[in-house]
Amino acid sequence: MSVGFMRWCDRWLGKPAAFLVWMLSPFLHCKTGIVVGEKIPDVRRIRVIKLFGMGSLLLGTPSFRALRRAYPEASFEIVTSATHLPFLQTLGIFDRIYGVSLRGIRGFLRDIQGLLCAPPPDISINLEYYTWMALVLQTIQRSRVRVAFSERQWLRLRLLDISVHFNHQRHIRGIFGEVAEKLGARMSSYELSPITVQKDDTEIARESLSRNGFSFDRTLIAMHIGVSPLCPLRQWPLEHFRELLGAILERTDAVVVLVGGPEEKDEADIFAAFFPGNQRLINLVGVLSIPSTLALLRISSMLITNDSGLLHWAVALNTPTISFFGPETPRLYGPPLIARHRVFYSGRSCSPCMTTARAKFSKCRDNLCLKEISAAEVFEAVNDFITRGKAGDGGLPPGL
Repeated sequence: MSVGFMRWCDRWLGKPAAFLVWMLSPFLHCKTGIVVGEKIPDVRRIRVIKLFGMGSLLLGTPSFRALRRAYPEASFEIVTSATHLPFLQTLGIFDRIYGVSLRGIRGFLRDIQGLLCAPPPDISINLEYYTWMALVLQTIQRSRVRVAFSERQWLRLRLLDISVHFNHQRHIRGIFGEVAEKLGARMSSYELSPITVQKDDTEIARESLSRNGFSFDRTLIAMHIGVSPLCPLRQWPLEHFRELLGAILERTDAVVVLVGGPEEKDEADIFAAFFPGNQRLINLVGVLSIPSTLALLRISSMLITNDSGLLHWAVALNTPTISFFGPETPRLYGPPLIARHRVFYSGRSCSPCMTTARAKFSKCRDNLCLKEISAAEVFEAVNDFITRGKAGDGGLPPGL
């Protein structure tokens, strides 16, 4: 299913479906006495709904850990896109993962039917911001306690037992943490959960580099030029990426490896064709699995990326990053404000324009907020990282 089709369904079918479910809710759900901020008694099963965003799943791990500590006897489950399964398995947080196919109507309905046949959760946590279909799915699961985001929307409030305000002045980790605290969990840390990288995946990543002539005494820079189809506005212009890559190859001795998923391969192949025969550019987009890509990020000295899931993977793997924000704000989704992570954000008056209330949709057709970030200033940051790393002055880690 295309992103446009899913948004159309949510806009025109989601709200009427939610209204119908509300009318039927007395048959699906019995209100129970709940004290917000205190633990719910007799919880055997907690189920999280987060269909989109592998980066958001990682950013939710501090609150997931808090919930596991608060409800140690409960089975902890998640409903998410089937494509996220390989990544979630590296975290080891969930007892059960319900993968939902988003590639076609038939597969989607089959997976939803299987989910509805599963035992209902005692607590259902919907982290899908403000999409109506996710709220419908949450309601028809017949959970005892339903938690989701709402901002004075009467229909949402009537379908929820606990509503959480999405405060755009906080980082998303803090917003997810508020969800856990509403359920009586104590947030002791907002650090991302570590990602488990298997030795076999590291070997696959190293072998892929070796086959492309990489010498392991060189600096390795990972570059991700793609973005999720949910938010194409987040992409730093490809001509800027090309200018930056040209400067790195011409003015440093670093090797650059392009990374990304199979859906980004065609774009990456066209991009790499601008540098024919260059031995210090390796294109592994669409070649490596998610676990092997994680291994590659861990052994890389740096990741240059758009605002994407790979940014948060690198942060969790302690790999330095350079990232670009504009349609969304780093205040909400950015990496920690420490020296090993550099964020470029022009801060135009119209930025950010993508909001959770509009399902990450913007009418903008010309992302000047990213176009204003020049390749020259980004190269200065890249070169500074490389120089400090060679001097042993807190720059790039050895990595390899």
